[in-house]
Amino acid sequence: MKNKITLDADTAKIIGMGLFSTQLEYKVVELSEDHIKTMLAFQKLIVSNLKPDEEAYYLEKSESALTAHFNAGSKAIGIVCNDALLGQALVVHPTAQFPKTGMTDMAPINPIESVSVIQGLGVHPYARGMSIGNKLIDAWISVAKADSRVNVIAETEQHNQYSWQLFLDHDIAIIGQAIDPNDGAKLYNHHKVLTL
Repeated sequence: MKNKITLDADTAKIIGMGLFSTQLEYKVVELSEDHIKTMLAFQKLIVSNLKPDEEAYYLEKSESALTAHFNAGSKAIGIVCNDALLGQALVVHPTAQFPKTGMTDMAPINPIESVSVIQGLGVHPYARGMSIGNKLIDAWISVAKADSRVNVIAETEQHNQYSWQLFLDHDIAIIGQAIDPNDGAKLYNHHKVLTL
């Protein structure tokens, strides 16, 4: 694969497996602080493949932000095939000690320990069309349920139809709009209540 970001699945906790339509096996893995350098490289690949009018579609996280993310007890997931990272996303599980959700202009949901947020969902540019986004959302929902997080929420950029449609396809409804104060991007807020 061109621009391969290598990740040995054996270095991560495997939380799921499956087959692509090509019969290639993929693994859903839980990423950790040990994978931060790989995650940063993956982010750079995503950002470098965005068109100028798509820059608001993906918010790159710094190394210190990823470290703080894991130190707060939150998680990350990835899709790996043949030691290539094809997709990744952060899963924020806020607590009373670390209550920030990263959502813009969304009313708080209580208790905060019932909330799971997906952020930074990215798919390798050469793996588009392989349903990586769907697999990441399915994995996120499984992680949320395993941690008894029944309120799943997300934020998408309004011009990124693929992104917000992906959430609608999983019945994660648009419940509001917001404007990012940093870059003026128009956003949708999504929410779904899960049944455990």
